[in-house]
Amino acid sequence: MEKTISHMSEAADDPANGFTDGTDIQAINGVPVYYASNLHAGKEFYLNSLQENYQLSFSDDFADIMDQIEKEYKEQNQLTDVSDTTGGVTTSADSLLVRNWQDILAVYVYEQSLQGVTSYTLDASCKDDLAAIFAQMNPVIRDENDSSRVTYGNYHINYYIKKNKIPKSERGILKKYLETDCELLCATVTAAKGFVRQSVGEDVSEERVNVIAAAYSLVGKIGYFWGGKSTVIGMDPEWGAVEQVTAEGSQSTGSLRAYGLDCSGFVTWAVINGYQDQAMIAAVGSGTSDQWERANVVSEADAQPGDLVFQRGPEAGSSNHVGIICGKTDAGDWIVVHCSSGKNGVTVGEAYSASFRYIRQPSFYPNADQVAQMRGSGEAITTAQFITGIDVANNLQDLINANLSTSGDMDTVTIDPSGNGTVSPGSLYVANSLQELFEAGQHVSVFSQVSYGDAAEVGSQETGTVGSGKAAQTAETDFSGIMVTNSLQELLSATIGIQ
Repeated sequence: MEKTISHMSEAADDPANGFTDGTDIQAINGVPVYYASNLHAGKEFYLNSLQENYQLSFSDDFADIMDQIEKEYKEQNQLTDVSDTTGGVTTSADSLLVRNWQDILAVYVYEQSLQGVTSYTLDASCKDDLAAIFAQMNPVIRDENDSSRVTYGNYHINYYIKKNKIPKSERGILKKYLETDCELLCATVTAAKGFVRQSVGEDVSEERVNVIAAAYSLVGKIGYFWGGKSTVIGMDPEWGAVEQVTAEGSQSTGSLRAYGLDCSGFVTWAVINGYQDQAMIAAVGSGTSDQWERANVVSEADAQPGDLVFQRGPEAGSSNHVGIICGKTDAGDWIVVHCSSGKNGVTVGEAYSASFRYIRQPSFYPNADQVAQMRGSGEAITTAQFITGIDVANNLQDLINANLSTSGDMDTVTIDPSGNGTVSPGSLYVANSLQELFEAGQHVSVFSQVSYGDAAEVGSQETGTVGSGKAAQTAETDFSGIMVTNSLQELLSATIGIQ
């Protein structure tokens, strides 16, 4: 882009070439001047709003950092989701879709504020702290009917407040970072699926989330170009190159501009990249008229994020403007992401103020019944072994009474591998005291690892079973990696006997 700007600036200085884009922008000392006016699409407005209203900024790669945290958490807990096995894009069949990233952000900001921090930059340096909060807010929950099938807890801010007994005087900052404006801004500037999911609502299908996230990824990066189209997966290398506008019907026709997308080209690209499938052009269409025809009538009450909005009706033909609904304001007004010549590129704003009047629902999204079927059929599984009825050197009631707790990063239990009948405080690491966890009565995977020697009865290796009851005198048996997800009440009932 900068090379293009330099080239165009040199060309503009030469009166012999007649270089123009039809504008009369004058140079101002100290301010970069982009002679192709559609090149300077920026998202400074959104970044400034985050900084001024929430003292918050993100690194350009923060969405990747969020993805890394989720991936490493899966690996740590030996989890596999549907999309992990197929190697494809996430769908509504996935069970491990994180829907509380905004809450995780709010907790991080709150905990930083307790240390006197007043401005918050989210980048790679925050990864470990965010990962620890992520684990607290997303315990792995076992399906009571199928111990191999799991989901995330997806706890929200009220859980954190209650668990940590946050006084009312300190809750304001937690609630502030869950405001609708903050949610929309975080989703817009990061294009992170985790933020998008929470900003659009839990009932919105993953397919819609993917399209909106793809659309957000171009905010402030791509300028408007009349007739500009792309079916490339990812960033198109032709964007930013100087091209002449050849499509008829625009005031910019015949001018030289930095190549980008027009409104319908943007919608097509977002759908293709949301589904990661170039064949989706046949479903979404190319051009506003085609996109109108391929979508269905929907009432405003039934409209959802991911639906299309048009400024004019079918009588407009190709002389129309289209965008993608991406959420609502607190007042209930639709928010739209679209590629606008008037706004110099991909931008986000209220639908009504941008003159959008018609809502159409694309037919390629799964309907409510299909989403329910996918969510019911999808199985996130774990390869960790699950055991019930654990006998330990002390029964669980003794451990509860001991009220042992540390602030260890890993929720790990090591149960007396020596077999001498003692469990020292150093052998037990939990994020909360066992008493607090017991009172919460939650199904937990707070024990992400159990290692114990001969305090278990081991079945034959052929059957791979792990029993409970009396502890057999086995030689240095190592069960590292075993995950315990019984509720604490179940564990308490299972550990009356002492061996």
